[in-house]
Amino acid sequence: MDNSAPPPVYSPSGNEAPPPFESGTAALVISTEKPPLDEHPSTETSVPPPPTRVRAPDDSNSGSKPPPPTLIINGKTIGPFDLITVQEVNAHLVFLGALTRLKAEVKSQKGVDVRGSTDELWAIYLARAVDRFAKWVSKGLPTDLDASNARLLNEDEVPPLDVLMAWHAYLLNPRVYYEDGVTKKSQLLGISAFPLNHLEKIVDVDTLAALHPSPERQQRFESLTGQPWFCPLNTTIADTTFVPCPRCEHSTLNEVCWITNENTGFAQHGFKARCHVCMGVFNRDAMMVRGLCDDIVKVRIGLTHKSTNLEQKPYISGTLLNWRTGQPDPKEAARSNDVLLKRFFTPASMKFTRGDWLAGSIDYSIKRLETSLKEGLSLKGGGSQVTRILSYYRCPYYPFSIELCGAILRQGSFIEKMFGLGWTEPRTFDQDPIVLRRCIARYHAWLEVMSQLNRKMLVPTLDIDLAWHTHQLKQQGYRTWTIEVLGQFIDHDDKIEENKLSEAYEQTAKYWEQRWGVPYHVCGCSRPPTSKPFNPGETISRIFRGKGKAVEFTNSRPQLVSTHDCDAPTTHPSEHNSMIIVGQPLFQSRREYRKTTYAKWDKQLRSEVDKGKVPPDGWEAMNIQRAVGHDQGFMRPMPDPNLIPVIPYGAETCAAHNGGVLNGENIACSPLDGKHSAGVCAAGMGLYPMVPMGGFYIGPMGVCAGASNGGCGGLAGGACGGGGGSCGGGGCGGS
Repeated sequence: MDNSAPPPVYSPSGNEAPPPFESGTAALVISTEKPPLDEHPSTETSVPPPPTRVRAPDDSNSGSKPPPPTLIINGKTIGPFDLITVQEVNAHLVFLGALTRLKAEVKSQKGVDVRGSTDELWAIYLARAVDRFAKWVSKGLPTDLDASNARLLNEDEVPPLDVLMAWHAYLLNPRVYYEDGVTKKSQLLGISAFPLNHLEKIVDVDTLAALHPSPERQQRFESLTGQPWFCPLNTTIADTTFVPCPRCEHSTLNEVCWITNENTGFAQHGFKARCHVCMGVFNRDAMMVRGLCDDIVKVRIGLTHKSTNLEQKPYISGTLLNWRTGQPDPKEAARSNDVLLKRFFTPASMKFTRGDWLAGSIDYSIKRLETSLKEGLSLKGGGSQVTRILSYYRCPYYPFSIELCGAILRQGSFIEKMFGLGWTEPRTFDQDPIVLRRCIARYHAWLEVMSQLNRKMLVPTLDIDLAWHTHQLKQQGYRTWTIEVLGQFIDHDDKIEENKLSEAYEQTAKYWEQRWGVPYHVCGCSRPPTSKPFNPGETISRIFRGKGKAVEFTNSRPQLVSTHDCDAPTTHPSEHNSMIIVGQPLFQSRREYRKTTYAKWDKQLRSEVDKGKVPPDGWEAMNIQRAVGHDQGFMRPMPDPNLIPVIPYGAETCAAHNGGVLNGENIACSPLDGKHSAGVCAAGMGLYPMVPMGGFYIGPMGVCAGASNGGCGGLAGGACGGGGGSCGGGGCGGS
């Protein structure tokens, strides 16, 4: 860029206590009238050394820094560490670092029996980890768990690291996690929080390697689940598991291979098997149809028996919770199920009184099942609702209504961002907690902004997202707090169309700056120019100051934003699961419009710098300096649409792109207005939308699509060769 003007001089905050949060002290409090929101496999073969976080000049004395200030949200006083503590955030980062190491170890396997690309190795490992998690949930949980009196796990009750990884991803989908608990799919609601309190017994905090368990802990897990403590880092064609046959009345268990030479193993996207009892051939689609048909039969019986209490009736997955409040709403669920299943109450359908009979009547066809459900929801938008419901049945053989392999992969790019910041480096924050304190303070402030909005989707920055994730790991406390203080349960969805996410982020930044008087991000991403009224005094002052003279300003809220360059990347938008829809002109045209807009903003701001019109507050000039070489948020490279087949309803997700690409060529009407697009780390007051296709995977040839921003070979993705970058092959690991 043209450096005719030097960077502005930023007054350090020193060790002075930050100003307390006071209602009405921001530059502008949001009014009640709110504006509308508008082909190469990875070559990583060893555990990567963690980046070292560069510390700010005044961090040396951070031990004396005060904690985040007390905040009042909707009349409720929130203390500095009432929601989460520095120790909990730090422990969460250590856990993420352990997952980074685990992934590197899996992808570094060598030997004659190691098959496929490094991305395939990781995807297959995840399939087995999810299977082990399912067995732990079904057989390994303590027998005394009670959702009405939830407790923490004891040390010897904590499962292995791979199982914890799957549980962690499940917790970060709090809505489906809660509904599964309410409908008794599992007893996980009886565990109040993820076991971060036992982290030092799980992970070596100096090496991030998983520690050997105590004999009691290992014996308990192995005896209850029938699984070895250590999940194999490499899977061979001799390794097997058991899956139920969807064509048998009693779902006969069949032993199947995890991987095969024909790519038909259970951890591969072409899974297919023959039942040894009925001799029928089945795949995941058939298992999905059987699972939903079993529920349809149960729900149909419940709805026809009027004497049964509504709260005790079964319902189709994803329909029990009220979409606005997140609370169980059996009355509305009964009504919606009655409408949804209208086609299955006909005399011709009622004669099929078993799930296998009903599934057989439609030839185990997802398409025919989808059509029948859509006939019930004849109103506009019914198609998207049906697609969302079908996505809950991708893994009906497991005690959870989510395809967890994809969920883990989608979290993978966020973990890579934390790794890239150097935050997962061992003991990074042991003596330097100021960054984590600011992280917590920003999360509190973000929640306060949310409390002033109604039905708006808020998108966090990386540091806020870390705090939000940590809060969600306290599943009971998170749910209780959001309902009591915000009035509604705040979900954390994991997919949203990229343009909609970008628009929501810009609105979030606008609301934040209105409320707190400081920028939402200072990472270098483009910001709209600030309109300032003509000020003759400032013009005269600038003339006497001279062109190129830097403006000095004081950061009024150092507890919410740092002026140090080393802290800037933490305020980058959290975009790890934004959805790119390829092959759809509307998506592409909106993306090009955003690209042009960003360039226009950048040109205007640079022109002001060149002319000596450095904005009086200095924030814009600082952001311009940091924009050099910075990757704009929500603008990651586009993949090749020819390599992305459409696999609807939450199908397997390939490890290469971490679940961020959807082929839109065959989607007749993708709802790009966001009404049915789910949110990646996007919170909405009563808005819980869903992506038009519940899942996706990248085909066997792979594509050049990174997990997140960055150019070729970038740490956290980008195109061709970044961490989680290119897809290497066919085993795209759904289970």
